[in-house]
Amino acid sequence: MTTSTEAAASRHAECAEAGQLEIRGVTKRFGDHTALDDLDLTVASGEFLSLLGPSGCGKTTLLRIIAGFEDPTEGQVCLSGQNLVGVPAYRRPVNTVFQSYALFPHMSVADNVAFGLQRKKVPKKEIRERVVQSLQLVQMESFVERRPGQLSGGQQQRVALARALVNRPKVLLLDEPMSALDRKLREEMQIELKRLHAELGTTFVFVTHDQEEALAMSDRIVVLSGGKIQQIGNAEEIYLQPANRFVAGFIGKQNFVDAEIEAVEGDTAVLRSSRSKITARAAQLPEGTSRGDAVEVAIRPENMKLTPLDDSTAAGQQNRAAANDLLDAVEGKVVGVSFLGDVVQYIVRLFDGHEILVRESALSAQATAAGAEVCVSWGTGQVQVFSHER
Repeated sequence: MTTSTEAAASRHAECAEAGQLEIRGVTKRFGDHTALDDLDLTVASGEFLSLLGPSGCGKTTLLRIIAGFEDPTEGQVCLSGQNLVGVPAYRRPVNTVFQSYALFPHMSVADNVAFGLQRKKVPKKEIRERVVQSLQLVQMESFVERRPGQLSGGQQQRVALARALVNRPKVLLLDEPMSALDRKLREEMQIELKRLHAELGTTFVFVTHDQEEALAMSDRIVVLSGGKIQQIGNAEEIYLQPANRFVAGFIGKQNFVDAEIEAVEGDTAVLRSSRSKITARAAQLPEGTSRGDAVEVAIRPENMKLTPLDDSTAAGQQNRAAANDLLDAVEGKVVGVSFLGDVVQYIVRLFDGHEILVRESALSAQATAAGAEVCVSWGTGQVQVFSHER
């Protein structure tokens, strides 16, 4: 049996023409500041793409250029082969959901959603039909007479989505639309957005600074920094195979260690830090580096294992046998323990004074208290190596 939401999605998909979005050599300068530097990016038709990066990286500027609120200093923005540069925002087959939602407080939900269609002088009967369809998509059809002030934050966001979708855009732009919501509601809306995307097949371009949000929702992620693309990939590629030190440090937690390449023996690289010897796979060494070069080693906290210091030898043998991998270890004292629900996080101060972070599943973590002397171990395959950045 087809639900009203599924029927609305089907009607929307039939009317919204698919299109591929291409960013070609886009540069944007504000005076002496270069916000975007020669960007090239292709967004496939129907893709959910996230632009991720810290404040000031250029992600919102790129979104505004796609929307038509800013013109690039150089380059083209093409949709279905048509260059949109110079085309006013209101004439582009693109709609934006803003961080503030930008609903008209004096209008009802129905009038807010209908506003764009009324401006386009769409026939009244069609407006009524499309407003109902869009509100069904976001499950807000029973709130048509309410005003924004009578709605929760999540409900207002749904209305903002309906207002954008009612125009049946080829591309839907979302500018950090969930940043004002609490964590629980934000997670619920992530599921809702993914449902909408799957049902509609519309191209979504989503701006966020929240890495967990991007990892959970995206087909692909574009990591930006300093107006340049640092890496493009799916969630697993971005997290497990970061292209450079910036991506490794920005996505998730990392322990970074300064080291020097001591030797390369077959498939294994031997690195030396002030703390210990570290073994890595030779394939992990940055291109162009050789013996004596300074590098940075990265090991994620969840890839480290914590054992009591007097049990470290037995634990190390067990881990090595299980992982069929070389094992490195350092010794120290637990100086902080935090229970985070699904994980337990430890801060371990090594005997040379440096501190590292270790995370273990709350289900399997041993009861290690602050003050305990421990051995922290990890496998060679868990080590990533990057060129040293000063």
